[in-house]
Formats: sequence, structure tokens, C-alpha cells
Amino acid sequence: PPKPVYPPVRPIPDKERFARMMQEDYPARALRAKEEGDVTVSLCVSIDGRASGGRLVKSSGNELLDEATVKGMARLRYTPAKDSSGKPTAWCTPPYQLTVSWRLPED
Repeated sequence: PPKPVYPPVRPIPDKERFARMMQEDYPARALRAKEEGDVTVSLCVSIDGRASGGRLVKSSGNELLDEATVKGMARLRYTPAKDSSGKPTAWCTPPYQLTVSWRLPED
């Protein structure tokens, strides 16, 4: 029988590490100033789920949030992308993009 063809699957950030990053890496000065923002970054994700080449695509307008996002994305781990045959693959062309929404913690 013919092999099944799957649509390519994008990398997926580890949800637990992502949530921890949003709590632990929220810049203290931005918290004190009650600053929030959306930051879009692009990066490459290897076949083993490691990120590299992270760069800012769209600024939040806050340098602290932008910097925390670029640094944090490089430390996260990802479920690797999958190709049309369902096998893990690197994702770099085009770069993987995602937007991180920094929101103040609710009291």
C-alpha cells in the first residue's frame, strides 16, 4: 500500500518550559512599570528540538520584553517539526516564527 502523506507539522514549544519562562523571565523593571507587549521572533529548530538563530521580527516597543523573548526562545525545547512522511525534521527555511504575549500576572 502507498505510504500515507501527512501535512508538514511545525515545531511546538514545550508548554511547561514556556509557562515557566513567562513567569521567571518577565523582566523585573517591566513588571514594576506594569509593561506588557507582544514580541514576534524567528528561529531555526533542529531535528532534536533545539533552537538557534533567534532574531527579533516585530518589537513590542519595550526593549526589556524584546530581549527576554529572544533569550528565552533559545533556551526552550521544542517538539521537532515533521515532514510530509511524518518523520522529525529541522525547520529553518522559512524560519519558524512565533509571537510571545507578555501579560502581567493576575493577582
